[in-house]
Amino acid sequence: MKQALTFIFTLCISLLASAGSISSEQAQKFMQYSGMNDMIGQLPIMFEQQMTAQIQQKPDVAQRQAAQKALLQALNEVRGNQLALNYLTGEATTTAMPEIISFLESPLGKRLVDAEKRASTEQAQMAMAQYASELAQQPLPAERARLLDELLAALQVDRLMLQMMHSIFDSASQVSAEMQPEQAAAMKQAMAAQWQKMEPMLQAQMLQSATLSVYYSYRELSDQDLSAYTKFMRSRAGQAYIDLNLAIIQRYMDTLLTSMLRSLPRP
Repeated sequence: MKQALTFIFTLCISLLASAGSISSEQAQKFMQYSGMNDMIGQLPIMFEQQMTAQIQQKPDVAQRQAAQKALLQALNEVRGNQLALNYLTGEATTTAMPEIISFLESPLGKRLVDAEKRASTEQAQMAMAQYASELAQQPLPAERARLLDELLAALQVDRLMLQMMHSIFDSASQVSAEMQPEQAAAMKQAMAAQWQKMEPMLQAQMLQSATLSVYYSYRELSDQDLSAYTKFMRSRAGQAYIDLNLAIIQRYMDTLLTSMLRSLPRP
């Protein structure tokens, strides 16, 4: 589970609306450069794992089979990146996309994309654990750590991950309530209490994983590159970049939940 979260965090750091239109070409570039194509490939997997765990708790075999079928139908609706492309070209209203693409295609942007791509490989995920041990024994110089921490805060990776985890958890709650409507109120209350209890621990865990991902992914970039990246992420275009990624993730989560609820048989 820890390795899977670290992989997701590594994708997240690479992701990371005033009327304006986004062209199909801009949308394709955004999905490619930002790493969002990889992220939306992982979302259904995480959703399926959580939903399957909830479904298996139901005692009625026929109900479990029907719910599993509804889950597969929902997963099929979000295959690929078309949902994201439709959102970007049809609903997103940011005027900052030209600035975002310009940054991602700049020499610095290309170095970032390359660093993030290398950090998301299976070999890099294993090397990250070794890197964490090295940091524990020999911490980075204070100035270098400060620059990385400022970038981490600007990227808001932990916020993105917490929203995604909360959406998945809330979806599981709604599906469980739909399958057992007579216990819906009690189940929602119990799961809300469970999330409230889990949230501080998840926040701490996500911050730790996000920190390691940022430190490792950008370990070869210069201090000047880190400062320039942080400056961009704090700009209007950088904030739009974050908002677009959050909106796309939420769109996929909403579609998964809506589709599954629509396909569930009524008791």
